[in-house]
Parts: sequence; C-alpha cells; structure tokens
Amino acid sequence: MKQFRNYVNLREAVDAAAADLRRECLPTTRDGEFFAFARNTRSVRASIIHFQLRNLVWATSPHDVYTASDARLIHWNAVAREKETVLDLSGEPWAPPLGPPGPGAAGPLRPGRVQVGTCCVAHGLAVAGGFNGEVIVKPLTTTTAAAAAAAAAPARGPRCSPSSMRVTLSDNGITNGVEVVPVPGTGSGLPGDPPGVPSSLLVANNDNAVRMFDAATLARTADWPLEWAANWAAACPAAAPGPAAGLVAIVGDDPAALLADAASGRAIGRLAGHADFSFAAAWHPGGTLVATGNQDTTTRVWDVRRLGGPSLLTLAGAMGAVRSLRWSSDGRFLAAAEPADFVRVYDAASGFERSQEIDLFGEVAGIAFSPAGDRLFVGVADATYSSLLQFNRAGGQGGGGAGVRVGEAAAGTAAASAAHCAAAEGDGGGGEDEQEGEDEGEDGGGGRATGRRLRSSGDGGDAADAAPACTTRRRLRSGSGVDG
Repeated sequence: MKQFRNYVNLREAVDAAAADLRRECLPTTRDGEFFAFARNTRSVRASIIHFQLRNLVWATSPHDVYTASDARLIHWNAVAREKETVLDLSGEPWAPPLGPPGPGAAGPLRPGRVQVGTCCVAHGLAVAGGFNGEVIVKPLTTTTAAAAAAAAAPARGPRCSPSSMRVTLSDNGITNGVEVVPVPGTGSGLPGDPPGVPSSLLVANNDNAVRMFDAATLARTADWPLEWAANWAAACPAAAPGPAAGLVAIVGDDPAALLADAASGRAIGRLAGHADFSFAAAWHPGGTLVATGNQDTTTRVWDVRRLGGPSLLTLAGAMGAVRSLRWSSDGRFLAAAEPADFVRVYDAASGFERSQEIDLFGEVAGIAFSPAGDRLFVGVADATYSSLLQFNRAGGQGGGGAGVRVGEAAAGTAAASAAHCAAAEGDGGGGEDEQEGEDEGEDGGGGRATGRRLRSSGDGGDAADAAPACTTRRRLRSGSGVDG
C-alpha cells in the first residue's frame, strides 16, 4: 500500500484538500461481516479497456452475472456453472464513418469491433458502450411485442442495426457510462419491463454530453450539453417517492456533481465538496440520498432535499479512487470499489459507522448486488488473478426485506447519519445461501472476507480460495502500483 500512487487529475487541489478530507471523513470500523465469501470463478475473466471506467459487472438474479471480457459481454450462470457470450463485438472496425446524429443520417451499418469500456444489464436489456461513442443494445429475450415495436419504428438518428448506433462523431466521444432507466409511460413491450414502464438509455459521453434514447427504437429523446466530460449519469429510481423523482445525477471532469431534471435537462443544483473528478454515482432506492465516488479517494452521501449545503457525510477509501458505487436494493448497504485490491461495504443501518472491507488481489472491474441484495459480485481483471468473486449475505441479514427507512436529514455527523437511516426489521436470506457458502467456499477458509486477502486458485479452474492474511503491505503487481 505504501508504494501505491493514486491517479488524480487535479493533483494540487487534492493535495491541498488532503488534511481537510481526513478530518471530515466519518470514522468507520471495518469489523462488519455482512457478506461471506462463497466462491471464486477463474473461468470468468473481466477485462478493463479504460483504467478509469470500472462499471463492468452486473447481476440480474442471484445466479446470473454479466461482465465485459475482450470485446464481448459474457453471461455467467452460477447454478449451471456455465458461461455464454451475450454480445460478440470482436468483428471488423466501424465502416463507413457515420454522418452527424439526427434525421436523415447514415443508414444501417455493421457494429464491427468495439472496445467495450462500459456496460449495463438491467430490465431485460444488455447494453455495451464503446471507445468511439458506440452503444449496442440487445434484449436478453425476445417477445412478439418488442419485435413488432422495433419493426414498426421509423428510422431516426444514426442506426447501425436494430440494436446498435454511434451517438457522437467526436474523436473524444468515449461512451463512459450507460444505464437502462425504466420510465413511466406507455408500455414498450421490452422484456423485463413491467406493464406501462418502458425503458430509456441514459448515456454519458466524453464529448461533454449526456443523452437519452428510447430503448426500443434507439431514437434520441434528449441531448444535454455540459461544460465538462460526463463520466457517469444515474437516474433516480422511477418508483422513488419525494422530490428526487425525475432527477439525474451526473458526475464527470469537474469536482462538483450536477443534478438535472430528466424531462428537460435543466440543472437543478450542484453537489460541491469533492476535490477531483468523479466516475461513480448511485441513488439510494428511497430516492433522497445519492452517493458520489471521487478520485480524491472519498465517497460522499448527499441529501438532495438540502441542495447547496455540504454532503451528509464523507467516507474514506483505503488507498485509491472510488470508481464504482452500488446500493443494495433494500438500501441497507453501499458498496464502493477502488481501482485495485479493495471493496468496502458500508452499513447504512449503523449510520455508515460500520463497514466490511474486502481485501483482494488485482484490478477491480466492477461490483454488483443481486436484485434481492443477497449476493455481492466482484469482477477482478488481472493478468494473474482475474476471476469473478461471489459473496453471500450473512445469515440473518435478510435480502429484499423492508430495508432502510430514510428519515429526516440532519447535520453530516455520525450521530445525525445514524438517525437519518434506521435499520429495517426484515429477516430474509436463508440457510440455502449459507450452505452454499460452506460447500463452495470451504477451501482455504474462504467464508470470511473481512481483513483477508482473496486470491484466485492456481489451477486455472473454477475454485474458491483465500490467501493467508496480508493487510500491512500491498502486493506489487506488474506495471507498478499506479492506478490503471
């Protein structure tokens, strides 16, 4: 750890703010054991194209996990212990060049080879974002209604096929983030969407813009220009009550995050407090809290009902930038992933004063909770230790229960944050998960992740293994200890 140098863009600002950040961060214990190590799958190998983009792991059930791997989107079935390619984007490069976005633009083109830098799998859709502004969409299943809607839709905007497009012609138009957003309205017929709730694609690009597209037709519905590169955009959950409904949190190459109205793109407020650029944002399912992760190594949790004020609380990372954030569906836990070696799970029910630190080897490609919150998956992209780690929610922690009730916000202190998030009384989960953990993770004492370093087994197969504790020094990897 002493030899690791965190990558930042605003070195002077981060160094100047370092002392204040240390004082501001909420003291958090690392003794939590909320999720128990279950298995380590060596056959699922995530790959990272851009060192700052780490949202490459998604879960649609306790056993269905998706990750990007060498220009492909891979599906792993943890029950059948099988993997399959959902999107194969390893073909020819894009050709010919696309015309400017808008009506009358270039017709259908082959998607060709795409360097997948980001992805999202949710609401029945698998979406990949590429280095040249590509967005490729594929339904996970097909329905007659979805096929009919796609066939009847007019050709609007640059369409490469019924499921792919290039959203910008900018040489600096990397698709940094994609999110599938259920939008209230008339039903789209897309698989995975509840009746009356179609999906939109929320796309953040490096050419200083956030765009929205209809998921069924790929027609552009919104284009919001910014003064800085957009690294991630997260929409407030459609079902969330209160004033945050219809808001989008945008983070990028500016220390402050932006809250915008999803209908108009109009800026509602700024969330100022970080010292460097941000690459992660996630909404609490209750809709009043949003978390942002920054290269200054902190996570901030904001109460959007009190715009203009400081963050509710600030959480310190272990050593590097916070590049991916995920809330469990019940709002009980917030997981924060660093570029390498560390994932921290914060317990909102304790006022974020307790956390579980998962200490592993390798670059972190992404993290994902299962929809019920009873699994946590961590993708490791590393020349030696690449794998998919699975953690099961510990007995009695529940999953899909009442979750966390967000109360009245107060000052950003430990006591106030504890009052802000009250623990739920749900008692889900179950013995099946615990038994599975014993069966799959018994080798090497893998059932405990806190304070331990996890490594992949050396046999190259699908195995569960935990290395001896090594928490005082960070193991050096090839390519030095620089982030990326």
